[in-house]
Amino acid sequence: MKASPQASLEMAVAEKHVLVVSGRFSFDAEAAKKYFMQSGVTLDQFQDRYSQSVKPSLCRPGSETYQFVRMGGVVEYRYAYSNNDPFMKFGVVRCD
Repeated sequence: MKASPQASLEMAVAEKHVLVVSGRFSFDAEAAKKYFMQSGVTLDQFQDRYSQSVKPSLCRPGSETYQFVRMGGVVEYRYAYSNNDPFMKFGVVRCD
């Protein structure tokens, strides 16, 4: 499933109260570094923006994921580069 033009979601697994969503970006670490340097965006800024971009759909009132998080569940995203090296990991622990 395509999460964005650069990323795909590959698997979702429940581990107790944590839903782990695994995905992969279409670029490797070197391409990411080059892109971030050219765009003036740091890796931390990209990761923060990306993690914030998933929250509105995940925390849409009335959705199943909204209810899951409101009951104490956590949705954790784990992304890798195209070569499977870890890229970023973040979790949604509350819906405000």
